Amino acid sequence: MVENILLRHSKVDSIGESEALKQTLYAVRAQCISRGLGQGYWDWAGLLEPQERESFRQLYFQRAFHARSSEAPVIVDKMPLNCLALGLAQHLLPDARFVFMSRHPLDTGLSNIMADFARGNAFTRRMDWLGEMTRLVYDSAWDYQDKLGDQFRAQSYCALVSDPQPQIARLLEHSGLEWEESCLSPEKSSKAVVTASLVQVRKKINTAALDKWKSFSAQLEPLKVSLGGDEWIAEWENWDHTLHGG
Repeated sequence: MVENILLRHSKVDSIGESEALKQTLYAVRAQCISRGLGQGYWDWAGLLEPQERESFRQLYFQRAFHARSSEAPVIVDKMPLNCLALGLAQHLLPDARFVFMSRHPLDTGLSNIMADFARGNAFTRRMDWLGEMTRLVYDSAWDYQDKLGDQFRAQSYCALVSDPQPQIARLLEHSGLEWEESCLSPEKSSKAVVTASLVQVRKKINTAALDKWKSFSAQLEPLKVSLGGDEWIAEWENWDHTLHGG
């Protein structure tokens, strides 16, 4: 949905769910291991030589755009698990802005369980795996929120669909874009969107997907336990609530 919101802006284009950052990460990690710089994102982030950093930056662009090009000043890369590699993204693209979408973990879990992924995302096949991955994603997001400062925006899904205009205005401001009324109607986007939630993103912004998990609470109990139970859910709810005014 956020991709479609941004794509309604006249200065935005998208590379969709690209594996460019993951592929670049593999190349960076292989070179850093060969130089004995370690494997962790923060172990080697400041140790690449300028020419190495530029080489990997160009590799990212090559993998992202292939043979196509774009004149848009703002490009969206929306691969979901890029959220685990924002340290590399910031290192290669120091002017980038990051948006992390925060949706109730049980609603997100239900959507993942119901989706029929063509490939990958094996962690969605078991609720305990899905819960562990969800916790990993939020641990990463909370870490990057501290490290990336103003470059990072955590966006509450609940706040966005409940009160779209001010939230979209802040999203555009964060992305360095001026206000355009068309962004309030993401369902009217004529640009191609490739995602497992295609039907949902082609609808008007609405609150229908909020708290859908409650109708399947008993079935989702293993996921809830894997997340950390009521205590972890309450921690997430408190954090997400702090995002509503920002």
